[in-house]
Amino acid sequence: MPLQIVHHPDYDAGFAVNHRFPMSKYPLLMEALHSRGLAAAGALSMPERAPAAWLKLAHEAGYVDEVLACEVPEKIEREIGFPVSQRVSLRAQLATAGTVLAARLALKHGIACNAAGGSHHARRAQGAGFCTFNDVAVASLGLLAEGAGEN
Repeated sequence: MPLQIVHHPDYDAGFAVNHRFPMSKYPLLMEALHSRGLAAAGALSMPERAPAAWLKLAHEAGYVDEVLACEVPEKIEREIGFPVSQRVSLRAQLATAGTVLAARLALKHGIACNAAGGSHHARRAQGAGFCTFNDVAVASLGLLAEGAGEN
């Protein structure tokens, strides 16, 4: 069975190549997986945006609303490591939904990965360490709420 891979072109929020957070690593990863024959066409999935309700399982509602509106206070943006623009907000929503999708695919197929997952530095009230949302916490809490852990 091929590895189930979740990816979206908008995982790359278009930062300059000299930015300290290398957004270009996401398309480069997919290129490497394709060139090595590890990204089978039938095993690729693309997430939709994570609904606010999912994000609010792991994050304070006010913070989620700020990110979705791109109105994050500068102090928090500094802790995240970059300003929260429309592209960054979209990327954060997609990457979080990608981890939820990868978790569901792993339950179904035995293994799956999100090409942009692992944003574990974000805290309940704010992002930090280049992580806008904590996708792992959102996926875990979402699957538990759905009863997926009982399978």
